[in-house]
Amino acid sequence: MKRLSQTMLAASIAVAGLAALPQAHAAVQGYATLNGGTTGGAGGAVVYASTGAEINAAMCNRASDDTPLTIYVTGTINHANTTKYSGSCDTTAEEIQFKGVKNISLIGVGNAAVFDQIGIHLRDTSNIVLQNLHIKNVKKSGSPTSNGGDAIGMESGVYNVWVDHCTLEASGGESDGYDSLLDMKATTQYVTVSYTHYRNSGRGGLMGSSDSDDTNTFVTFHHNYYENMDSRLPLLRHGTAHAYNNYYNGIIKSGLNPRIGGKIKVDNNYFENAHNPLGTFYTTDMGYWDVSGNYFDPDTVVWEQSDSDKWFPAGPNPVSTTSISIPYSYTLDQVHCVPQIVTSTVGAGTGMLESDGSCSVTPTPTPAPTPTPTPTPAPTPTPVPTPTPTPAPTPTGENLSIGAGSDGSSKASGTSYGNVRDGDLSTYWAPSGSTGRVSVKWSSDTTISSVIIREAAGFEGNIGSWQLVNNDNGTVLATGSGAGAINFSSTSLSKVNFEILSSSGLATVAEFETYAGSAAPAPTPTPTPTPTPTPTPTPTPVPDTTFTVQENAAGFCAVEGAVENEHAGYNGSGYANTTNATDAGIDYEIYAPQAGYYELNVRYANGASDRPARILVNGQQQGNLGFSSTGSWSSWSDAGNLVLALNGGEQSLRIEAETSGGLANIDQVSITGLAPAAGDCAPGDSTNGGTPVEPEPTEPDPVDPSDPTEPTDPTDPVDPTDPSEPTDPSDPTDPGNGGIPPIGDGGDPACSELLTNPNMNWRESPSLTTDQEIVHCLATSLGRPVGFGSNATGGYDPLGNSNLVVITQGGSVSPEQQILNAISTPDYNWIVFDKDDFANRTELGMYRVGCDDADVLSALGGASPAECRDPQLWCSNHGVSSASCLETFFNDRLNDSSLNALKNKLIESNTTIDGRGTNATFIFSGFKIGADSSGASTHQSRNVIITNNRFEGVGHTEDHNLDPDMIRSTGESHDIWIHQNTFDTTGDSAFDVKVGAYNLTISFNKLVNVKRAALHGSSDSRTINEQITSTMHNNLFITTDDKFGDNAYNTLRRVPLIRRGQSHMFNNVFYGYRKDLLSVRVGGRVLFEDNMFLNNVNNSKGDDLNDWVETLLRDFREGGLEIKRSFVWYADDQCQAQGSPGDLTASHGSTPNMFSAYDGSSQNTINAYRFAAGSDLANYAFATAGKGGHTPYVSGYAADTASIIAAAPSGCQ
Repeated sequence: MKRLSQTMLAASIAVAGLAALPQAHAAVQGYATLNGGTTGGAGGAVVYASTGAEINAAMCNRASDDTPLTIYVTGTINHANTTKYSGSCDTTAEEIQFKGVKNISLIGVGNAAVFDQIGIHLRDTSNIVLQNLHIKNVKKSGSPTSNGGDAIGMESGVYNVWVDHCTLEASGGESDGYDSLLDMKATTQYVTVSYTHYRNSGRGGLMGSSDSDDTNTFVTFHHNYYENMDSRLPLLRHGTAHAYNNYYNGIIKSGLNPRIGGKIKVDNNYFENAHNPLGTFYTTDMGYWDVSGNYFDPDTVVWEQSDSDKWFPAGPNPVSTTSISIPYSYTLDQVHCVPQIVTSTVGAGTGMLESDGSCSVTPTPTPAPTPTPTPTPAPTPTPVPTPTPTPAPTPTGENLSIGAGSDGSSKASGTSYGNVRDGDLSTYWAPSGSTGRVSVKWSSDTTISSVIIREAAGFEGNIGSWQLVNNDNGTVLATGSGAGAINFSSTSLSKVNFEILSSSGLATVAEFETYAGSAAPAPTPTPTPTPTPTPTPTPTPVPDTTFTVQENAAGFCAVEGAVENEHAGYNGSGYANTTNATDAGIDYEIYAPQAGYYELNVRYANGASDRPARILVNGQQQGNLGFSSTGSWSSWSDAGNLVLALNGGEQSLRIEAETSGGLANIDQVSITGLAPAAGDCAPGDSTNGGTPVEPEPTEPDPVDPSDPTEPTDPTDPVDPTDPSEPTDPSDPTDPGNGGIPPIGDGGDPACSELLTNPNMNWRESPSLTTDQEIVHCLATSLGRPVGFGSNATGGYDPLGNSNLVVITQGGSVSPEQQILNAISTPDYNWIVFDKDDFANRTELGMYRVGCDDADVLSALGGASPAECRDPQLWCSNHGVSSASCLETFFNDRLNDSSLNALKNKLIESNTTIDGRGTNATFIFSGFKIGADSSGASTHQSRNVIITNNRFEGVGHTEDHNLDPDMIRSTGESHDIWIHQNTFDTTGDSAFDVKVGAYNLTISFNKLVNVKRAALHGSSDSRTINEQITSTMHNNLFITTDDKFGDNAYNTLRRVPLIRRGQSHMFNNVFYGYRKDLLSVRVGGRVLFEDNMFLNNVNNSKGDDLNDWVETLLRDFREGGLEIKRSFVWYADDQCQAQGSPGDLTASHGSTPNMFSAYDGSSQNTINAYRFAAGSDLANYAFATAGKGGHTPYVSGYAADTASIIAAAPSGCQ
């Protein structure tokens, strides 16, 4: 099969109505729905363009100026490929101009439509849709110039425009040559701007260019993100506007600025890091505002009035100065959801995601309606051919660059040598000039005979002449020009250089792939023909390749059912058979080397009636397959062919049942296009995952490790307690290696060395030299959380703004103050500790930053600041014995709620505290993520990671007045990952969740003698806690034998005590927990799956198995508690299970399927690595939980599961 030509593809979609491409949504809201509505080119012809010339030609080749037309755009539109087209419309070579035309949609495909330094101008036009476009760096001065410096400009009779899911950006303000991102003037009306990202510009946009320009009105702004903007958000003269559910972060001068009678309704918007976000500014001609439901962050929003500068801010307590009636219906998201919703949906290339109006994100693509035939249809314009990109050749064997090292001669700002070997086409290296070198290197000689150079999207064709050089001896292996495949004689070397000798524009290398075998040479792409009024020839088709995925092979991730081989005729080892249920599905991961159109074919058998399915790519439906009956379960047929629009890089593919019969039996799927390949289903070694557990097994079957009749699975790892097998007796919390957690062989060698070499400090890597490179290493090696907190990236910004903060000792600023400085800003800060300064145990007390406070020193009996910072010094000077020193100091003298200087310090957004590689220990108290007062949020933090730290309390003091939680997530904070920390004898909680904090993942932590672990909601009356969501998995909870009989540990353990919210707990291991682990109250819900308890058979309370079955999980009061596949065992004092377990299965109230709320990546990872309760789960927990534990499966740097289990220590106490 040859790839569909552009003309054929246009016809197939326009006629059949396939949802293969993003279409203008039917979900336009706001003023653009009035005055006849805004539909763009819906119902008309569809054409494709990859140059400005082709866009202009498509507009001008219509039958008339109002014939509906949809133009899909791929590639980079710039001055070099934009020319004026003569015809029935008015176009220019300096901008994309919609002048004197109607009924057009201009829609980007995937993330591939970039307008570089060229703007879009609308004049004397109506019914226009601009969607999924990235427009950047349009200048009015300098070179080149376009559109008066506006990314989008509308003027002189413009009506009914919808700007949706666009990214508009500049690289500065007016002094740098830029004007506005979106201006409306000289009668522009009935406009909606939605899900659009404004960033890095001096001016957002205006409605009315002067005080006399008074006919610009009826504009809606909703779900937009304004980031790092000076002003004009918008500047509104005379007219009426409506702004709702927008997120403003980084307003430098002023924000929404109605003046001279302009009116704006402002509801449920979220403002932070903003100066004068709303008011009338730079004039005394006042405007008006109608405000409700907005959040102005009290810590980062500044209101400043100045009569001399004509500043009249609406705050600090904004109230309405007018009342505005909105003539259309709309749905408001709650304001606390706005940052999450907006940042997840805005901009081009984000999958056209939208809010569902209930604080969640849902993709809502809708296919363009099938045109209704008419007796005299308008002729379809001749589509302008898209230049065929260089195909990805099919290499032989493994890409040897993955896992190698790299270096080079120079690199442009924001690029990295490591990007050429990360398997990610969205990252790249570029030289700082027009020439340069990038190299791939190995630690030993490696034999290669071919190389593939792949350019980054938007920069194709920029590489000129080059040579490929054996660095070991200087031999030139090949020369040529342009990117693509390079074949040469088989050569053994340790480093190969790709040297760019000339280039046009920015020369980029997204991937420098190396292979032992040869790669098929890439044919030269057909040049883009110059647009002419006459039809242009169809581009020469490029040969495609077909990639086939069978069950249990690379790219096959999971089936919600089973892989079977009952019926004959299948290929491979069997076929995938889902359960008979609606929404049951099969998940695959596909790699596409570049964005484009690919064809899906599915081989299946169906001995029943039709079993239709929806096809989803990255969670977004792109079509349907019928899977009609084949006559029998042994008769196989092909379903398809369905055209898919794939982005470049990794993407998920899901086949999902539409009816209760489930899917047909699926033998294999085939993807045809530009060299598709298998993607990576989950982090780490997906072929060595944990024991998979189906979502609903028919009967619980716990593993009995002591039953000699238990059949042995030949794939099971050897028992680490077998004396014939060498074991590692060390406790993972004290690895004896400077706190460096063991990692597997995966990952980047330079990064692995930085992580594991105690003699290489954080800034001493010869390969990773920038903050971004080092933080990228730290983030990727840590992995990705699964569950509700899956969006947390902490201090890592993939856009390049990451800061590495190294905490040191011995300087003029204390380590605690350095930490406080770093956590008190929303900048992307990844905090680590100097490997030399913190090689040995070093106690850190965040309370110490309050030791200059007079009230604190008074509470310590007139102590000096030095005595406050050193409790042992204070005890020695005040006659307190060493044995009772800390108890007296912290729990007696400082047990005072008025000592505010000592309370937990606030962690701002975008922060990671990473203790890997060092031995820092936080004592007494820790941190709060967000803040609250009287049950309401006063500060919301988001995107926080706390990992590989040790927290030690000073004994549990009931209701200590300083509330010394180690980690408290509160105030509606969200996207939080608490991972692989150790908590020992904490004074209050290990990780409380309060006042509506949500989307937390708490994983692989170790808790030792923690009396109360995790409150979820501190008061029955606080309805805000309904939004609490947490995932707790693979944690190890230990009460040592000497504490088991202590009455202090008989009370509720709060794992968790939950009110109103919900928590999903799976694969946790508990030792020494005898009763009342959790409590479910006031509508709380807990899904408790595949967890295990171990209690010493020789315990001081005389408990037996029946006692524990009865009392461990009994405290259910109201809500839902679902307990599945969880058991309690007798154990010895080494935490090894004995005998048969007690079954804890129970169901109380109503509990939702929380797993179904996770993203696809989380579901795939959990399915691949979930354990059944038993010895493997226990040993995996013993090996990985807590600071210094082995790197677990959420990281691609993890060792395989069997190796980690074999490395588990002999006990858990």
